[in-house]
Amino acid sequence: MVLGGVTLALRDPAFIMWKVSVLYVVFAFALIVSMWIGKKTLLQRMLGKELELPAQVWRQLTWFWGIGFSGIALVNAYYVNLALSARDSLFANTSLDPKIELTELNCESTTMEQLCIVAQQTEESWVNFKLFGTMGLTFILIIITVIFISKYIKEDKTS
Repeated sequence: MVLGGVTLALRDPAFIMWKVSVLYVVFAFALIVSMWIGKKTLLQRMLGKELELPAQVWRQLTWFWGIGFSGIALVNAYYVNLALSARDSLFANTSLDPKIELTELNCESTTMEQLCIVAQQTEESWVNFKLFGTMGLTFILIIITVIFISKYIKEDKTS
């Protein structure tokens, strides 16, 4: 809620774009640090009542998800750098207002048509990664996790 309010107040694309990486780094940090706080990892505390797994498996899963979230943050950072660099180049070479939405910009009417198109395309690439890439990578993490823990799941034959 707080970050959403800041996003609306600032209307700064850099804040909006970097927020994704920051959140994934926070998630990764929380998971990894949880291995040294208390007797159970954060994943074990959240899912331990539903899944009975050896402590070593919980640690491996925690590392896996921590590294996975860090990877998503890094890929997002790559797309953010591309988009913001293109945006900065466009606004440094034109008299356009930096607060303008790139999607509202008619590139044919600008003196730097190619820079405008690149800025729009790189921002669109970041949006696509944010919407589909983060979800797809998270889904891959889930599938790998399910495959990894499936050998530890015991069927209840009381039915």
